[in-house]
Amino acid sequence: ASGAPAASTFFAVKDAVKTQCLAAGISDTTASTFISVAGANVAYWGIKNPAEVLKVRRQAGTAGDTLEAARALWRAEGLRGFYVGSVANFAYAFPVDSAKFLLYEAIKLQLRARSGQDKLSPVESAIGGGLSPPPPAL
Repeated sequence: ASGAPAASTFFAVKDAVKTQCLAAGISDTTASTFISVAGANVAYWGIKNPAEVLKVRRQAGTAGDTLEAARALWRAEGLRGFYVGSVANFAYAFPVDSAKFLLYEAIKLQLRARSGQDKLSPVESAIGGGLSPPPPAL
């Protein structure tokens, strides 16, 4: 299953929460990054975890296809079954993603200081993203 819907949601939520942090007077980059990444990870794993649970069950051979796995899981455990492991996923992803985005913010700050511009060009943004560690689950 594609991670695109969850990844798209991650970035949309991260940006929206970061904007709200700034509007609320939280201008500290570290604090606003932690808060925005936490919110984004909740949204990401809310979408991604059910697909991961079904994938693992299929790989373990407990279901012949994804729809069969979803039906069996729903009958046996209800909605809660689709979120098995979500706390562990969040506990892993939050510090990793926070470190990635803190590094990205530091790189952007350095690139802006060198260029003397308030905003980075798309190329500079891509370079900053490329120098940050890749997201582990996207």
